[in-house]
Amino acid sequence: MCTRRRSEKEGESMKKDLTDSFIDYVFKVCSEDKGTRVKLRHADNPSYEWRAWPILFAFLKDGIDNKGNRRAFSIVAAAISRSDMKANGSIGLGRAFWIIEDERGAEDKKGFPGRLARLMSCDTQEELLDVIRPVLSLLLSKGIALDFKRLLQDLLSFNYRKDDVIVGWARDYMRKVSEEVAE
Repeated sequence: MCTRRRSEKEGESMKKDLTDSFIDYVFKVCSEDKGTRVKLRHADNPSYEWRAWPILFAFLKDGIDNKGNRRAFSIVAAAISRSDMKANGSIGLGRAFWIIEDERGAEDKKGFPGRLARLMSCDTQEELLDVIRPVLSLLLSKGIALDFKRLLQDLLSFNYRKDDVIVGWARDYMRKVSEEVAE
C-alpha cells in the first residue's frame, strides 16, 4: 500500500513537471515565434488541432494517442496563444469567476455563477473540454491572468480526480465570497 501511494505521488509529480514545462514552453514560443503562435491559436479547433502536433509530440510522446489529454494540451495552448499574458498567471478558475461577478456588481454571490456551475456539473473530461473552450475565451477577454499550469493539471486529472478538481474550483470561488462576507 505504501509503495502504491508513493508511486502515485511520483506519477503526479512527473505530470506536474510535464505540465509546468509545457506551459513555460508555450509562453516562450508564443513570444518568440509568430508563426507558431498562429498555429497554436487554432489548436482548440479539432479541424486544425493537427497544426499544433509538432509541439504536442515533444511533450506527449506516446500520449498523443490519448484524445482527452491531447485536447487538454491543445485547448490550453490555444488559450495561451490568444492571451496577452507574457507568463503564467496565478488566478484559478473559481477566483476568476468571482472577479467577473464582482466587476458586474453582482450583489448575491451565495450561489455559483452559471458558467462555473456548468463546468462543475461535467461528468467526463470530454464534456469538460467541450464546455471550457468558450469559458476560457470569456475569462481571457476580461484580462484575467489565469494559472494555466493548474488549469492543465485539472483538465488532465478530471476523469480520476473529478471531485477534488470541482471542490478546488468551488473553494477558490467561495473563499473570496467568504472574505467579502467577513468584512
